[in-house]
Amino acid sequence: MALGALLLIGVAVSVWPVQNQVALSNVRLEGVKLELYPAADPDAQWKFSASSVIYNPDTRESQVTLEGTGQRIVKGVTDLELSARELTIDGNDNLRTQTAVVYVRKDCTKVKLGYAEGGTNSVPVVIDQNSGYRAPYAEVVAPDFKLTGTNLEASFDLKERFTMEKQELRLLENGTASCDDGVLVGGETSNPRETK
Repeated sequence: MALGALLLIGVAVSVWPVQNQVALSNVRLEGVKLELYPAADPDAQWKFSASSVIYNPDTRESQVTLEGTGQRIVKGVTDLELSARELTIDGNDNLRTQTAVVYVRKDCTKVKLGYAEGGTNSVPVVIDQNSGYRAPYAEVVAPDFKLTGTNLEASFDLKERFTMEKQELRLLENGTASCDDGVLVGGETSNPRETK
């Protein structure tokens, strides 16, 4: 009988609700260098300087206030630069923001992502580690053309996959500069990056 009572007490204790669970709260870091190694893109690494990073364990998201320009590095080579005021990094390492500027170094191409000048946007820009960019509006400026449009979906290099609606293309008459290791060389261009 004593064994039966002990067994009953043991079962009751094992299923009894635990009242001392600790609620997790946000974690805040300030003045940090942030490195992101996306599981979906194992060859890539992102580097950012951030004035603050707030991590929410419930949503598994980090709110990042950036300082300066971030970089995406693939196999040791910087392939693009990213400028944005704030980013949200989700649990799958994807990035969301309202507006961003991406500079694709290989082709000296600047991509403004977000919404048209003077407009507002409730649809965020998404940088998906599996597939690249999604944005409700984009302006692509290369050494010899400027392209604007809506609903951009593109790979990181803008070549493997690129779709955009309501496109307006303008060829640059004096677009004679060439791209050398991420810097425009010689000629004229409307691309705002400095030339050598």
